[in-house]
Amino acid sequence: MDFRKTLKVLAVLSIIGGVLGIIFGGLAALGGGAVTAMSGNEEVMSQISGDEEVAQSIADFNAQAGTDLTAEQGVAGAGILIVIVGILSFISGIFEILMGIFGLKAVNGKGAGPAFVIGIITLVFNVISLVAGGGSNIIGGLISVALAGLYVYCAKSIKDEEAAASSDTFTE
Repeated sequence: MDFRKTLKVLAVLSIIGGVLGIIFGGLAALGGGAVTAMSGNEEVMSQISGDEEVAQSIADFNAQAGTDLTAEQGVAGAGILIVIVGILSFISGIFEILMGIFGLKAVNGKGAGPAFVIGIITLVFNVISLVAGGGSNIIGGLISVALAGLYVYCAKSIKDEEAAASSDTFTE
């Protein structure tokens, strides 16, 4: 297996995924802000509250949760959650871009240590996400864990090659 080529492909995919994460995370945060702002608009909220299906859904939710939320509070809460998810996606995108940059540096012989460390961190987060996801996206979670594991394996192999080459230089 050519570890450098594999890591290069994974690094490029990581950068692409990171850019998409930043774009979609930013859009989600903006959209969530717009949804939250709508919760203060009386005209929009009267249309939402006047809908029988929405009113029944709110009543069902309140009965199950033991709360007394209004449509405005529900919309504002949903908007805030969307903003939080957008921000997390944005941060994740930045992290993925860094992972790609460190992977490309490792491929180009500029030290595989940082790529290995960021790969381990990513692998841990992906395993946590897979376990905490509650089975919502098992296939995607398994793919993420497998790709992060492959990234770590390649980075470690390159790191070991560099260490062996460095020790050979000192013994000669």
